[in-house]
Amino acid sequence: MNGNTYQSTVFTSTEVDPNWEGRGVADFNGDGNEDIFLRNKVTGETRFWLHNGMSHYSTLTPGDTMTTGWTPTGTGDSKYDGDGDGLPDLWEQINFGNRSQTGGGDFDGDGFTNLQEYQNGTDPTVGPPSGSVWLTVFTPLQ
Repeated sequence: MNGNTYQSTVFTSTEVDPNWEGRGVADFNGDGNEDIFLRNKVTGETRFWLHNGMSHYSTLTPGDTMTTGWTPTGTGDSKYDGDGDGLPDLWEQINFGNRSQTGGGDFDGDGFTNLQEYQNGTDPTVGPPSGSVWLTVFTPLQ
């Protein structure tokens, strides 16, 4: 695939167990190549086939077997930032219900930008209680 355009078919493995299903394609290890997410519909075991272009070079098997009671429905990049504001789109959607916030904004008015809230792992929707003062202490580097 090249984006949404089909280019060719390549045989990548000799996996013959029909209980293994391909559940998604994404870059799971951050190397810029698309990998394949597989799940065994009987045992719940998951595997990630890592690829270098069209070549399957490694298989990752997470330590825990997932139960068969869940069904993976998609894959994607949880840190994708489509609007280039420094905030992952998924993080914006979870915290604000939309992707219209910016990294330089301060949604909750607490003096920390949305980008700082993301980087610090703090809640960007909860500012100081009314009548309270936030104190930030900076320690000089030695």
